[in-house]
Formats: sequence, structure tokens, C-alpha cells
Amino acid sequence: MLRKTYRLRSNARIEEVKHSGRSWHNRWLVLARRANECRESRFAFSVSRRIGKAVVRNRVRRLIGEAIRHRLPLIRGGWDVLLIARRPAKGARFEQIDRAVADLLRRSHLQVDSPTLTRAPRAGNSRSHSSHLGICSRLEAQGTLADSPSFNVATAVSGLNRLDSRMLC
Repeated sequence: MLRKTYRLRSNARIEEVKHSGRSWHNRWLVLARRANECRESRFAFSVSRRIGKAVVRNRVRRLIGEAIRHRLPLIRGGWDVLLIARRPAKGARFEQIDRAVADLLRRSHLQVDSPTLTRAPRAGNSRSHSSHLGICSRLEAQGTLADSPSFNVATAVSGLNRLDSRMLC
């Protein structure tokens, strides 16, 4: 679940975003955005009753929220964003929703480009996402990441546990 500072809660503001904001869509979702006066971007999720009963709608809402939560450090601030689920989202897996969210964020220019890390670490990890980005960029500068052609986030995060504490400063 997103923290309160990242939630768009005002019905009037959601309607403004929906009707006068710019929008992009793909098979699973529609993304509408409008500039706001806040430092952070705020998100609202809409899942119609046409998608299914409450259990199905809540599942889709949780999947979208989790995909956004993983990408929060990479999302530009200052926008109100409404994500509307389309019918195919009813049976979608997390990976499909995650790709759909990433696609819409990229196309709407809300996602900051990060060549090293495209997904936040798992929730159980005690280090912040920004410290992971800093460590990954340091490793890349030292040539540790450049040497492995099959670099992925799991490799980088597992390697963080073996790092010397001096790297974290």
C-alpha cells in the first residue's frame, strides 16, 4: 500500500485529472496525469465494477499499487496520476501489470531514466532504494557491473550484502 503522501484522495481532483489531464493507454491500463503543486506525485487507482466483484477489483487495485510502489523512487514528482484498469486486467498476473505500468510511466515521461536499476529492492531489505542506486553506480564506476554482461537487479542486490560498510558512506 502506498503511504498517504503518495495517495490522491480528493474526488474533485481525481475528476479533474480524469477529464482534463493528458492520458495514455495500453491493453491493461489507462494512465491520466495532471500537474500538481506538491513535491511528490500522487496516485489514485480506479477499477470499475465491470472488471468483477469486490475481490477481483481489490486484487487488481493491489497489483497496480504494488507496481507503482516498486517504482516510486524513479517517478518524477509534481504530478497527480490516475490509473484506470481495463477489462483484461481482471486476469492479469503481476508481471503483466508491472510491465503495463512501466510502459505507461515511460510513455508519459513520468519515469526518470535509470540505466542501472529499474526496480526497487524487496521490502524486507533494510537499505533504502536511493542507497542501492548510489551503490550500484559506484560499482558500475569501478567496473564491477560493467564486467558482467548478464547484470540484473537480483545480482546487484545480493552483492550489496557482501559490500564493505565503507561503500555505504
